Amino acid sequence: MKPNGFCAQMRFNDAPRAEDVRPLSVLREAFQKARQRWTQKRDWSYVGEMLRSIRQDLTIQMVKDAFVVEVHEYWAQVALEFGDFKQFDQAAVQLEAYYADPALESGAAKLKEVLAWRLLYLTVEGEGLATLEFLQRHQRHLKEGAVVKFAWRLRRAMSQRCYPQAVKLLAPMVSTETDLPVLPESLRAELLRRARLLQLMTVCKALSREKALTRKRLESLGLQSEDGTKSLPIIFRKEDQELVDPQATHDEAKKELEPAEVRDTTMPGQVRIRRRLGRQHEDHLNGFMRAVPGTPRENGPFKAERRPRMVD
Repeated sequence: MKPNGFCAQMRFNDAPRAEDVRPLSVLREAFQKARQRWTQKRDWSYVGEMLRSIRQDLTIQMVKDAFVVEVHEYWAQVALEFGDFKQFDQAAVQLEAYYADPALESGAAKLKEVLAWRLLYLTVEGEGLATLEFLQRHQRHLKEGAVVKFAWRLRRAMSQRCYPQAVKLLAPMVSTETDLPVLPESLRAELLRRARLLQLMTVCKALSREKALTRKRLESLGLQSEDGTKSLPIIFRKEDQELVDPQATHDEAKKELEPAEVRDTTMPGQVRIRRRLGRQHEDHLNGFMRAVPGTPRENGPFKAERRPRMVD
């Protein structure tokens, strides 16, 4: 029996062989173990790697059935539960391709949930063109279902700048509705954070007159310094801690909403780094190296200088 590391290396670097790939029955068993591990220990590092290896073996065998859809839907769900938005994005993109196949669409148990989560994820990311294309592809699926209707209500409130309404829908201690669907916690928390920041910016613009915005006024609007998960960037005037500095508070809230940043570098050509939401487990990428542009290839007469790859 070959060591696991040897098999993994063969899968990545050489043509796959039948003896290196687990049969479908073993993959189903591994999938059940991954689900049990997540339920019992919430260990995303371990479960994420198990799901990755299962997907890899399914891809090598070119399996396309309801089990493939089930694996990817579970991948999307647990990635959101953990807060790994990048992994959710990858899972959702793959699921969109599966949902386009009528044979696979019929076996999708979480089609409406995944598409609703995807719609809300695009709302957070602020991807207007991507959202438009997404809606055009899945318009027929985004009409019925509690989670779909909730996603539309929330998206409408955000697009119409009705941020207090969005906060009421998202904050469990504020909402009086009992029939709202349960969202993955990381997605709900990120949407709530964004709605509160946008509401704070709107209030700062509207009440920018001298001594018009006070601590009590913010509390009456539901914008206390604490939102239950993270402090809002409220800045008070130095001469009076009961008065809010509207311009400084607005600027700080705007910084927290910025989707991207440019990393300063002395290398030729600056790299634009996309700031992704949530956390991501990338231990499997730590060893990935690439040559600096402009240096000789590694297999040439000189060995190329190597540097760690910068990952989004």
